[in-house]
Amino acid sequence: MMKKKTTTNTGTDEMTSKLAEEDIEALMKEGCTIHPSDVIRLNALGLKLEKRPDFRLSTLPRVAVCGGVLFIQPTIEQDIFLDNMFQIYSKDDGTRLALEAYVLAHPDSNWSKRPIFPSLFAVKCTYWIRKNLGKENATKVRAAIDYCKYGMNPFDGEYPVYAKDETWDKWYDATGDKSMSMKQWLEACALGVDSAAALKATSPQLAAMIERAYILKDRNISEDEKVASAQYFATLNYIKEKAYAERDAKKKHKKAKKHDEVKDNG
Repeated sequence: MMKKKTTTNTGTDEMTSKLAEEDIEALMKEGCTIHPSDVIRLNALGLKLEKRPDFRLSTLPRVAVCGGVLFIQPTIEQDIFLDNMFQIYSKDDGTRLALEAYVLAHPDSNWSKRPIFPSLFAVKCTYWIRKNLGKENATKVRAAIDYCKYGMNPFDGEYPVYAKDETWDKWYDATGDKSMSMKQWLEACALGVDSAAALKATSPQLAAMIERAYILKDRNISEDEKVASAQYFATLNYIKEKAYAERDAKKKHKKAKKHDEVKDNG
């Protein structure tokens, strides 16, 4: 008696954008080679366009190690704490680096409250930095922190190819009560997302919670769809142009090589 064949759903289909898969396969049929980084980027933007927030809800926090210190992608609670602290302390590069390094290295602390004595907190950070990172190069520490905080993009891990440097700089310097993290948290609470859960989520995870809440409430999110579409197709066009150029360059090289071989044999 023949046994019935069973299959196991590994969840990989949920992480694959059908739109991106079709576009990449079409390019490959045309003889193009697509770089892995481009596949990952297009897939992430495709999932966003297809309104599937689950792939971000399960995203693990980014981590980096520098000088034996483990830095972890901050939660919304930590982001808001840092925003508030930058209203008290100087925003110079050294102060920013020290505060972010200390906070990202202590994910389990309670960051919901401001320190009662800011000057003592500053001394505590300074002592910790000297003890744990005193021998490390500041550029190296900054690179580790920036990777944890931003990756390629603070929201979904992908930075659209048409985004300009000034866009990044504007976001990077945005702090205070109206910062992006605070806006995310307030929006999530207004949509009925549990306040404590929102604070403990990373920015990508909270963005997915907000998107899911909108879907459940059947709200009009057409503007988000327009932005997602623009990001996806601008990135696809960039990948196409690069892939076609590389394909044509290879063909030209092969043709020239074959011509030289014929010439040498003739």
